[in-house]
Amino acid sequence: MALLDSCSIDAMSRTEHVIATLDPAAGPLPADATTTQSTRSAEVKVVLVVREGLPSNLAANAAAVLGASIGAVRDLPLGPDAVDASGTVYEGIVTTPVPVLVTGAEELRVLFRQAAAQEGTTVLALTEVARQARTYDAYLSDLAQAREADADIVALVVAGRRNQVTKITKRLPLLGA
Repeated sequence: MALLDSCSIDAMSRTEHVIATLDPAAGPLPADATTTQSTRSAEVKVVLVVREGLPSNLAANAAAVLGASIGAVRDLPLGPDAVDASGTVYEGIVTTPVPVLVTGAEELRVLFRQAAAQEGTTVLALTEVARQARTYDAYLSDLAQAREADADIVALVVAGRRNQVTKITKRLPLLGA
């Protein structure tokens, strides 16, 4: 945890994750994603990385928990409601694409620490401690007792400036590729 001493660790209700960000006062990332802007030109990039070999049910759960969490933490922009040809309305979804990548357990730990060390980048990690906890209070208590919980990361999500996030994730393959 020495590396994270300079970071802010926040516990948020109703999610099972650790937030490590160097500048929590910076607020949400710019909401520059629009419905007409190319994703390659967006200033903000969000990437989810799951541990290699993780069963699909656990990968899906981790993606759901971390996706909801990063959307809330970084106030990711929602697109307008959509309507299909039959008139059914679909509420707007996040306009920021979130590729799901995969890597080994040790690389997840390295990635967590690299992302946490980048100013303006937010990294949220779902650890085995969080995954196994049955309540958020149990998670907080168990995590407080765990040494180097980042050694057992199930998945993480990184959000920040496109060039910073790309630099640390570009070599990772897509999940299922």
